[in-house]
Amino acid sequence: MRLITIATILLIAFGAVCADDAQKDADLADQILWLVSKPVSRIKPHWGTRAMTDLHYRLRLARAARVAADRFDVPVLLLLTIGYRETVFRPLEVGDVGRSLGIMQVGIMGRRKCKEFCKEIKTVEGGTMCGACWLDKGRQWCGSLHGGLMAYVSGKCKAKTPAAHRTFNSRLLLWNQLKTRELRRVNR
Repeated sequence: MRLITIATILLIAFGAVCADDAQKDADLADQILWLVSKPVSRIKPHWGTRAMTDLHYRLRLARAARVAADRFDVPVLLLLTIGYRETVFRPLEVGDVGRSLGIMQVGIMGRRKCKEFCKEIKTVEGGTMCGACWLDKGRQWCGSLHGGLMAYVSGKCKAKTPAAHRTFNSRLLLWNQLKTRELRRVNR
């Protein structure tokens, strides 16, 4: 009798966790839709991209970001910000004349330092995990999340060029917009 009770409790608890995760994924998928629905200004056009038109893909992106954020203890909304700004959530994107790969555009150094997590960089899950690892390495190296984001953008803990400042500030602004949207949603 006791075994049945424990098993039942575990199943109910696991079901609650799964339902909670599904709700978190749905909320993040809504944030992704908001990102790709924004008017384009100096970034790659994204009308008609998979993130715009495919709910299941947005849920997959959300799940990958949530899992990577939990694994590396980085803010999930920051991962979405980076994925959006770097590639508009395109996992096969190649940048910097072939040096940066995946949804999060992780360069050669990042792929070396996070090789355990970058094996499948051209998948949604692998690219997001690789980017989260690289952001976490930057945070450790620079001593703060803001420093880690700057290192992600420029390779240095402090910006050395106006372009690095602009890129960093645009990501910070978008991340703050996502956090504000999340607070409004929670407080409804």
